[in-house]
Amino acid sequence: ETRQVVFAKVHKAASSTVQNILLRFAMARNLSVLLPRNGPVLSQTSSKIERSRIVPHIQGKQLYDILCSHVLYEAKEIDKYFPKNAFRVAIFREPIKQVLSALMYHTSCGHRYLTDRYRRHKLDPINAFFKHSKDFNNGIKCPNPETFLINRMSYDLGINISEIDESKANRTTIDTFVKDTEHTFNLVLISDFFDESMVLLGRTLKWSMKDIIYIKVNAMHF
Repeated sequence: ETRQVVFAKVHKAASSTVQNILLRFAMARNLSVLLPRNGPVLSQTSSKIERSRIVPHIQGKQLYDILCSHVLYEAKEIDKYFPKNAFRVAIFREPIKQVLSALMYHTSCGHRYLTDRYRRHKLDPINAFFKHSKDFNNGIKCPNPETFLINRMSYDLGINISEIDESKANRTTIDTFVKDTEHTFNLVLISDFFDESMVLLGRTLKWSMKDIIYIKVNAMHF
C-alpha cells in the first residue's frame, strides 16, 4: 500500500471529507502529517511554507508522509517536505456548484460584506452574483479577495490573479496551467462522483475498503 500522499485540498470541493480519510489513515499507521501550528491553513496568500509555521516532525526528520491541509500548491515548495515518490492527488468540483458552495459558506460564516450583499440581493442572490460578481468580492479584506469566490480551484492549485486576468486575452496562459496541473498530479478526483473517486483512490493506492469509508464533512448540496 502507498503511505506517502500529497493531497491538494481545494476549497469547497469535498476536500474536508478526503482530509478526514487521510488523517484517519495516518493515525492508524503512525504516519507523519504536515500540519500548521495555528489554524487549519498552511498558506493562504503565498505558496511559501515557512518551517516556523508548521508542527515539527516528531522524529526530527525533514520529510513528512501526508499533506491534507489547505495550501496554495506550488510543486517546488511541496517537494521540500515530501519524498519525490509521494503520490500526488487533487480534487475538482463542477465549477458552478463549487462557486455556489463558496458563496453560501462565506455568507453564512460571518463575512459581513458578503452577508450585506447577499441580503441586498436576497430575492435572487445567485443570479445577482453571476451578473455582478465583483460587487460580492470587493469588500472582502484579503490580498486577493476575488479568489475566495472566483477561480478558487485554480488559485488553490497555483495560478495567480494576474495569470487569470491574462488568460482572458491569451488562452495559452490557461492551457499551460492545465497541462502543468496534469503533469503535477498522479490522480485527480471529481467530487461530483465522490464514491467512484474513493474506489479509484483506494484501488490505486492499494488501500482496503475500511480505509476509504467516510463520513461527509462540511457538506452542502445544490
